[in-house]
Amino acid sequence: MLLAAALALSSPPAEPRCTLSIAVPASVREMGRHPEQWLGRCVRVEGYVSWNKFYVDVAGAYAEAASNRNDRANDGWLGLYYRGSRRLNRDLRRGTVYGVLHDCGRDYDAAAATAGPDTLVMPVGYCHYQGGLVLLSAGFRVAGSARFERQMGEAARSRFGDLAPPSPDNPVPGEVVRLADRFLTLVKASDGPGLQSLVHLWSEADPETEAARRAFTDWLRGEGDSPLRVLRSGAAPQRAYFQQAVWREAAADGGTGDWHICFCRTADCAGRWPISAFDATSAPALPYICVRAYRHDHGRGEPDRLGIDRASQGFAEPGPPIPDNASTR
Repeated sequence: MLLAAALALSSPPAEPRCTLSIAVPASVREMGRHPEQWLGRCVRVEGYVSWNKFYVDVAGAYAEAASNRNDRANDGWLGLYYRGSRRLNRDLRRGTVYGVLHDCGRDYDAAAATAGPDTLVMPVGYCHYQGGLVLLSAGFRVAGSARFERQMGEAARSRFGDLAPPSPDNPVPGEVVRLADRFLTLVKASDGPGLQSLVHLWSEADPETEAARRAFTDWLRGEGDSPLRVLRSGAAPQRAYFQQAVWREAAADGGTGDWHICFCRTADCAGRWPISAFDATSAPALPYICVRAYRHDHGRGEPDRLGIDRASQGFAEPGPPIPDNASTR
């Protein structure tokens, strides 16, 4: 089979030639709401860049990472295809981005319509993994480094988060509560075999060697500098439950989001709980520890496993750091 990229992204479009001097100031959110008025135009936007993504602000970064981002119509972010051989950089930087506005889906459809019968049409780069609006032949004038802080509170949760607390119409399932109780009991008892059977790594592969398995089990038991160490104390930590959103099409098909269980590492996490699954991890800088309840066969029955994510979301933690001897007392 011949392979044709759905987007001719390695070379800029012939017209218009897009430079910073002729680019039209634009609003990403406005373009997301009314793309037809902007597609094919040379535009410039002010904000933040990391790798091949542009964010208007921290809200855009959260919206782009949300599990229901397909329903958000580029609510504060764009994909980027740089001109020439510009190297991608994961560091967050602020500045001005300019380029010609395109849409992943429309460009794919156009390529598929003109492709021959023996041609496989496949997007490359950003559009291979995501959809929506992108800037082609993009340039970036860097103004300096930047950082985002983790967002908290109900206003932010409502605006761009993807975790919802339980409600009378959507209570926490009993099996999720039982999994949370079992997890805490196993940690307090330092039960390595029990933890091994219940808890698995979510964003990385489970350890394959015996030494790696022992190290992970010790981490689950709260040994060494593990953030789970605080859960071994006699005090009962604050606990919160949140259900992750799913996009409308998945919900219409009967899909439901996973429940996240979070335990506070300090005396009080009120107002500091995660608003997004992006933040619901067990990174050491966070004031809480979160696990995800899921079904091991990924079916639609009751959850029977917990997934734990040790990664940091990369956003700075507001307020003072969590001390190593943090206690729920």
